[in-house]
Amino acid sequence: METNRISIIVPIFKVEKYLYRCIDSLIIQDYSDIEIILVDDGSPDRCGDICDDYAKKDDRIKVIHKKNGGLSSARNRGLDIATGSYIMCVDSDDYVEKNFCSYALEKALQTQADIVVFGYNDVYERHVEIQSVSQGERYGVEEALAELHGGKLLSFAWNKIYKAKLFDGIRYPEGRLFEDVGTTYKLFDKANFIYHASGVTYNYQKRGDSILGKSLSPKGAIDWFEMDMERLEFLKMKYPNIAGSVIPSNADRHAGYATCFVLLDAALIATARTAPA
Repeated sequence: METNRISIIVPIFKVEKYLYRCIDSLIIQDYSDIEIILVDDGSPDRCGDICDDYAKKDDRIKVIHKKNGGLSSARNRGLDIATGSYIMCVDSDDYVEKNFCSYALEKALQTQADIVVFGYNDVYERHVEIQSVSQGERYGVEEALAELHGGKLLSFAWNKIYKAKLFDGIRYPEGRLFEDVGTTYKLFDKANFIYHASGVTYNYQKRGDSILGKSLSPKGAIDWFEMDMERLEFLKMKYPNIAGSVIPSNADRHAGYATCFVLLDAALIATARTAPA
């Protein structure tokens, strides 16, 4: 018998400072039919021990310890063992509101959408900014895909609830940064439709040392640009009606590649200057 269990996947690496807050926000959810999958991605601090301690106290928690492989690898391991009918993702330095699961599931059941997108807070040291706010809008797949390219819906993995079946045959690209750019459009493509809910239940911690908080690295620039090009070529092949509005011109493509190479050259020069004689 199918239930409405939600599998929450939490990749973990070097976030000891934030991890208690993250897990505490999950175990107090007002919806109880959840499994919390904590994936210790070879973290060198006490994160693995902290996960084990929580698992001893709450049988809804599953812990995976693995060799460091990056965010995509950790998420994929969680997906491999998830048993829920729905999937949600949480980054381990973030935290969620008490109704994070119940609100998302309520909207998914009410609307019958395979994916529900919701708002989030950018949490800075001294203030909070609300992002991705909606009045409650339904998007067909083609319309939603167009909104992913600099629009309202965004590619983030963590401000969404997904029907688990959408991940059949889809995993996050390992070895790449900004992995959700290369994945979310594929999930949208398989969905019946996407609903953008009005609630704000996720708190995104703005950190200077996180992937999104750091200055764009050469690898980050190249990964992001190449996955964006893959996504746009996919749209051109399968959704030509929106291709013209979202696929950049040749000049834009050349500019993107030029940015990647400029960053790469700068990194090589910096490395050469700091290398021992």
